[in-house]
Amino acid sequence: MQDTLSGNQTALRSTIRADEDGILLEQQAQFIKKQQQQIHFLQEALRFELDRIQWDQGETPDTFCQRFEFLGAPLQNIISEDERVHMFKIRCPNFLRRFLVESEAKTWADVKKACELKTDMNLQKFDHVSSSTQSRIQHAQKLLQPRQRQVIRARSHDWSLLRPQPGQNRIAKQHQGTGGVRREGQQSHRDLARPNESTKHDKIICNNCKVGDHKAVDCPEPQVCYRCNQEGHRKRECPFIKTLSTVSSSANIPMSRQKVAMVID
Repeated sequence: MQDTLSGNQTALRSTIRADEDGILLEQQAQFIKKQQQQIHFLQEALRFELDRIQWDQGETPDTFCQRFEFLGAPLQNIISEDERVHMFKIRCPNFLRRFLVESEAKTWADVKKACELKTDMNLQKFDHVSSSTQSRIQHAQKLLQPRQRQVIRARSHDWSLLRPQPGQNRIAKQHQGTGGVRREGQQSHRDLARPNESTKHDKIICNNCKVGDHKAVDCPEPQVCYRCNQEGHRKRECPFIKTLSTVSSSANIPMSRQKVAMVID
């Protein structure tokens, strides 16, 4: 009997320990899950702040880079280096972004060096840097000069053709008008569409005699009617039109129908 009782007690103890171990494991799993959720929430909050970081007035490029790096330190295992550099270029001001493009900064170490160099270059304007810093700035400027020249040449390549040459300002002012500025040798579309005043009188032809350098009002030949081709009267005094108007009014029919009837007859 004693052996059976001792065996039952040991079995009961083992089952109780197994249950306790299972409860402990479940509690640990729940705790780890809560911790992971909190970490994920904090990471999302830090990422939100990092995406909306702004340049403060009076801040130097070096301090802005340090502040960005401090906020992004907990996210090093989540955000890659290329993504961090891209986010920094988006949030930094325009002058610093242009400097990073000219210096060809692709890694985060290159970005930090470029920000330090830009800070030293800004301080050099106020003579607040040492001689060693000035020599480093001059060396960096020599390295950046070919790259800056290429960027400037690429920007001004298309506009260099539009800049007037030294001898073209006077010519452009002479041809300037409502239609814009015309270079020497170019002709406006208005000059092609209508003749000048000097050539307009040479092309006048009389509608009455079809010859001569005068108008129909000043023509010495007798007037010819455009309706019946008879001399001695004009179209508004043509008796043929008067007879048609009287006939159409008496017959109470339209003028166009009366003309058609006369043509048929």
